[in-house]
Formats: sequence, structure tokens, C-alpha cells
Amino acid sequence: MPWVLTSVQTRLKQRRWWGVLTLFLIGAAIRLVGFTRSLWLDEFGTLWAVESTFGQTWHRALSFHGQSPFYYLLTWISVHGLGESEASLRAPSFVFAVGTALTLWMAGRWTKDSRAGWFAAGIFWLCAAAVMESANARPYALPTWATALPILGFIRATTRGDVPGRVT
Repeated sequence: MPWVLTSVQTRLKQRRWWGVLTLFLIGAAIRLVGFTRSLWLDEFGTLWAVESTFGQTWHRALSFHGQSPFYYLLTWISVHGLGESEASLRAPSFVFAVGTALTLWMAGRWTKDSRAGWFAAGIFWLCAAAVMESANARPYALPTWATALPILGFIRATTRGDVPGRVT
């Protein structure tokens, strides 16, 4: 009868993957529905900051936005690499949201198990605030990811004590 148990476990794993894929697609659809909608006022500031040269973007981010130019330089790369559009302007925020979800998944997995990781990532992925942050051409998704990374590093350093955890 061990083959029956193995068969049941395999089906449960397949269902779990289908569930994870479904949640990811729902979260992505929620974000991407308005991805090409018109820009709102603050997003025009981001567009203005990145539509010039790389050096000018650095200067505009510091002088106009008063924020770290890192996000604006990444958005500059996106806009100049993919072409000027609402979607290319919002793409870095979406990428940072995916990075945050993956980071939370890893943190949950290292703290407890894979199931805890999926719950942590799923709760974040479907959270209304996270959806809004990751669908705007504003730097809000970057600090969310930048906050999750050191938490992951702390978890890894305290549970494993290895060098990558202590460096993060």
C-alpha cells in the first residue's frame, strides 16, 4: 500500500502548485488590469525624471523628488529599454513586488516550512496595499523589497549561521 500514499502525496503536491499558480495569476491580473491606464500626477513626476539622460535622471531624482535616485535609474533603464509607455514606467514596481513575494516565501520557508512560505508570499501578493504599490510608477515597492531582504538575512543568519545570511 505504500504506492497509494505516494500517489496521494503526489496529487496533493500537484494541487498545491496549481493553487500557487492560480493565486499568482490572480494577483498579477489585479495588478496588470490598469497597467496601461493613464498616469496620475505623481507618476508624471517619475516620467519627467526619467525621460532625459541617465545623468539628468540622477539630478532630477535628487533635486525634484528628494529621494534616492536608485529607483529612478532603474526606471530609466526600463523606459529607455522597452520604450516610453505607462507599462514600462510601472514595470520596475511590479518586478520589486515579485521580488518581495519571493523573499517572503523564502523567509517563511526558512522559518517554518514551505507551506508557511507560500502563505507569507500569498498574503503579501494579494494584499491591497502591495497591489497598489506594485502597479504605480512610484518607488514604494522598492523599499518594501528592501525591508524584506534584511529580514530574510536575519532569519537565515539565526537559523543557519552561514555567510550569505550574515551578509544580507
